[in-house]
Amino acid sequence: MDQSQSEIIRDWYERYGHDLYRSMCAATKNKDDASEISQEAFLKVAMKVMKEEGSTTIENPKAFLYRVAYNELYKRYHKTKHEVHLKGILINTAFELSDEITPEREVATREELQAIQKAIKALPRKQQKVFLLSREEHLPQKEIGRRLGIETVTVKRHIIRALAVLKGVRKDFNDGS
Repeated sequence: MDQSQSEIIRDWYERYGHDLYRSMCAATKNKDDASEISQEAFLKVAMKVMKEEGSTTIENPKAFLYRVAYNELYKRYHKTKHEVHLKGILINTAFELSDEITPEREVATREELQAIQKAIKALPRKQQKVFLLSREEHLPQKEIGRRLGIETVTVKRHIIRALAVLKGVRKDFNDGS
């Protein structure tokens, strides 16, 4: 990074850094996460400035920084939310089967979770999106259809097909396959 690029980033950090950090604190309710996300946003913006050789391609640096930060926040939150949701399902199932969680059962649950996550990632893109909106964001089918521009009956079909795939994964897993 040459001197002018470094000065640009330093200027942006002085102008927007504190407000961006405060915004991330409000969004995450965690100072460490907010700090990491803010730093990651500035790093990504600095890399873009280096790549583009100047700030002329970034018309509104504040808006760009916030967009990068919120994208990072979304990626982190979405992944965490997804994992927590699936772990909750598996842990509840494990408790139904046995009051005692053994190390072996915990490993098996973790492996089953990985198999389910892999199966969800392998779903057709639209079906995956519908399923995640339904199960993670708890949106009604009508709202999912409105958001994605598809009929409610199509939403229902996507959910049924996704559940059938996941049921098959769990059955295979429980059968020892």
